[in-house]
Amino acid sequence: MRLIKQHDELAPEPGYVYRFDSTIPHKRYYFVSKLGHGVQSHAQLVQDRETSLKVVQKVDRKLCPSALDHDEPAEISVLRRLTSSHRLANYQPRWITLLHYEQVVAYQETEKSGRHLSYQVSYWKFCNGGNLYGLVSPYIMEQRPWLARSQNGTAPQAPLPKLPISLVARAIRHICETLEVMYQGGDEAVYHCDLHASNIFLHWTKEDPLPEFYIGDFGMARTASQSLLDSRKFHPRNGIPFDQQPQGTKPPGLAPEGSRRRWDLIMDHDCNLTKTFWSMSKSATRDIGYGSVRLPVPRPQAHRRDLVKQIAQQKNHPTTSRHRHKPNPVCASPDTCNGLSRSWGYGPNSSCQQDIKDTHARLLLELIRNLGFLNQNDQLQSVLQPDLRPPSLARIIEVAGILEEEALQQEQHTRAFKEFVRERKEKALFQEFESIPFVFTRDGAEAKAILKKALKRPKRNPFEVYRGKSDEPESLEEVWGREHVAGPWRVVQVRA
Repeated sequence: MRLIKQHDELAPEPGYVYRFDSTIPHKRYYFVSKLGHGVQSHAQLVQDRETSLKVVQKVDRKLCPSALDHDEPAEISVLRRLTSSHRLANYQPRWITLLHYEQVVAYQETEKSGRHLSYQVSYWKFCNGGNLYGLVSPYIMEQRPWLARSQNGTAPQAPLPKLPISLVARAIRHICETLEVMYQGGDEAVYHCDLHASNIFLHWTKEDPLPEFYIGDFGMARTASQSLLDSRKFHPRNGIPFDQQPQGTKPPGLAPEGSRRRWDLIMDHDCNLTKTFWSMSKSATRDIGYGSVRLPVPRPQAHRRDLVKQIAQQKNHPTTSRHRHKPNPVCASPDTCNGLSRSWGYGPNSSCQQDIKDTHARLLLELIRNLGFLNQNDQLQSVLQPDLRPPSLARIIEVAGILEEEALQQEQHTRAFKEFVRERKEKALFQEFESIPFVFTRDGAEAKAILKKALKRPKRNPFEVYRGKSDEPESLEEVWGREHVAGPWRVVQVRA
């Protein structure tokens, strides 16, 4: 249904905006831009009419029957569980904050189908820095030009600025803190099941020189008991393929039947966090001369017999293990690095700035390497001891926090660090505070694209596009909204 009204002081030019009416009285939002879409929902940026606050609106792709006792989406119920019961002392979990969830009646779909259907709409805190993949992908293309060509892209021509070591250490600390609370904080572990760089979001503030890293998109999340049931429910029996198994959403990275699920730091995904951390550390330490680290990451779903054989070999020959950690021969110095070198067995031989920078780079590489060791440990435990929780990340969090603090003291006064932060922070804060709702104009580029497409259709008025069988004409702004804006929107006319 279309509603046209006039509203002043909303946009700098006359046109039409897309408004969402919430079930909360006098709560309305205006469409700003699309953010992305996934298997389960559409995400778009909207602005609160009263407070001008930017929030993220997620609209589920699937309409649900209008009922008071309808179950909440899995993402909402998991986040409510985490917020209420998962806590650990001295750890601050960072997952996207849920602001409001509601069901809005879908009038057109209800009229067509004859059933009462509703949109499932949720509103979330907006992270102004985009996702982690957007930050790291240029560096991945620079390190792997063949990957850029395979994805119809081009590698950066000019060398990219080096990632600050403090930024990489903070990303590791924030993400591992959240995972530690999810795994160890409640009565049973909660697994994200779809954690990769595109689901890690950055948020910049005016005071902090580095962004905060938040985990989002819990649509595939499972508890430990639910994950165990999934491994049995979707396990192929008698040669039956997965797509013919009982109905339900199969989460990625499904564990073998009867085994515990692997933790979220290793996933069968092109932009999983293990590869992302490796690419970030390689960029942060490229000028130091220590090269890259090859992580001992095993396959996500190795066979039980191979794992038992691997454990037996490690017990019989502990000194010849392929991934056995070797202590660094460099002695710790009590005068530098404020105890960080003493905690991990590293330390420069002198107190000069270059030695401190080398120590930070080596510690970062060692941090990534130890994540690989924990990955191997998690794989063995998931098969041999499925009742145990994933390995603790407490040591990784502690060292990453100290490394972040000390590296930031060395980097924050450099010109490269200031330029790196200023460019990204200005863009993020502009999008959060300065962007305005999207305004559709009938003489704009969007309208011209619709008319160009309509002219190719025979026996049709180019200024009217007809909907289905009803032959009811639609205006240009309605056509554009139907193709680009998700959810129960209304068209509102504005004046400059």
